[in-house]
This record gives sequence, C-alpha cells and structure tokens, in this order.
Amino acid sequence: MIFPVWSRTPLEAPGPRVNRSAQALRTALTLPPLPLRRTMLSGTTMSDPVADRIERALKRIEVAAAAQTQARARLETRNATLRARIESALVDLDALIARERELEAQLAGDEGDVQEEQG
Repeated sequence: MIFPVWSRTPLEAPGPRVNRSAQALRTALTLPPLPLRRTMLSGTTMSDPVADRIERALKRIEVAAAAQTQARARLETRNATLRARIESALVDLDALIARERELEAQLAGDEGDVQEEQG
C-alpha cells in the first residue's frame, strides 16, 4: 500500500507490482549489439553513440576555441585603439601644461619688469 504524504488513508496500487529493472535488463539483453567503428583519437573501436558523443564534444570545443580567438582579436584591436587615443590625449595635456607654464613665466617676467620700473 502507498501512503501519500498529505493523507492517512492508503492508496491501492493500480495493479500487480512489476520489477522494472529486471524487465529493462531482459530487454537490453535481447537487443543486438551496436556496430563498432574505429575512432580518430586512439584507433580503438567504440560503439557509434560513444564515438559520436566524443566527436560532438570535440566539435563544440573547436567552435568555442574559434569564438574565443575572434573575441581576443576584437579585444586586442579595441585595446590598441584606446591606447592610441590615450596617448594622443596625454600629448595634448602635456602641450597645454607647457603652454600654461610659458604664460605663467611671461606673466611673472612682466610683473618683475613692472615692479622694477616702479621701484
């Protein structure tokens, strides 16, 4: 008898008990064996489903590696572009700083001349 968690009354099983694992084993033993073939990896023989699974896994790995290579190339290109832009911005900032220092030096020189004239 089967007792559901929510009930205290037993449920009747729908029919005689069947040993499904023994039934599956009998069915598996009566099936013909799978054909064997040589694989690319080791040269040994494997059943088709196993070899197919391995080959599909290898294909997924190759596709992922190719995608990663493309992503890396895009990132390297983007990095080079950003590096060039930053270098250009730094050169512009250095030029602005140099020009500001020249203006400060000119103003300091002009103020010194004015003070000398007044003094």
